[in-house]
Amino acid sequence: FDLSLLSLSQLLQVPFEGFDVEIIEVDSPSEALLYSSISPILSYAFQNRNEIKVGEKNIENAQLNTELSKSGYMPTVTFGYGFNSTANFSNLTNSNSFFQQINENKGHSFNLRASIPIFSGFQNKTNVAKSKIQEDNRILELQQAKLNLESNIQRAFTDAQAAFKAFEAAKKSLVSQELAFNNSQERFNIGVMNSFDLEQTRLRLVNAQSSLINAKYDFVFKTKVLDFYQGKPLTN
Repeated sequence: FDLSLLSLSQLLQVPFEGFDVEIIEVDSPSEALLYSSISPILSYAFQNRNEIKVGEKNIENAQLNTELSKSGYMPTVTFGYGFNSTANFSNLTNSNSFFQQINENKGHSFNLRASIPIFSGFQNKTNVAKSKIQEDNRILELQQAKLNLESNIQRAFTDAQAAFKAFEAAKKSLVSQELAFNNSQERFNIGVMNSFDLEQTRLRLVNAQSSLINAKYDFVFKTKVLDFYQGKPLTN
């Protein structure tokens, strides 16, 4: 038990000193916890999972970069305005002040320039091609993210179904072992069975009880994994 607590605290990256867990009683689960179809889980995950949203935004950014790279083919027009003035400190008098000289010697300049790209050494074409490659890569990354997500959900769905079957089998096994132990107890009481054989039957009963507990929590956990992919809170 202590080793399990230590492993859990290390997994959560919290101090082990004083670390403990709350014991939660889980009712016997039923088949109602299972999802009848994987489609709604996939649909929700594709619309809300962060890795899908990130992939879609990366595609949008790549498409924007492609459009920006195409601007190298477009002509550009630049317009500029300049202002200048001079003043001579040696000519300053009461009637010829500093600011008056600035006003009398001020000048304005305007400039207009048009640039039409005719040949850029294939630089514009190369930039656009690189942007398109990045755009295609982002599309492939999103497709791979969807495939990975679908694979994980499909595996979790199959695991949950298998866990429920294991839980049902464990319940039947426990009933069988209880019946076997009761029969052995009666045989022991009438002297037909020795104590060693009775103890072996009891151990099989204990193992069946333990297997049922493990199967129960395994099934509940795996249904919670599906709840996680569908955005449901992970509560008991």
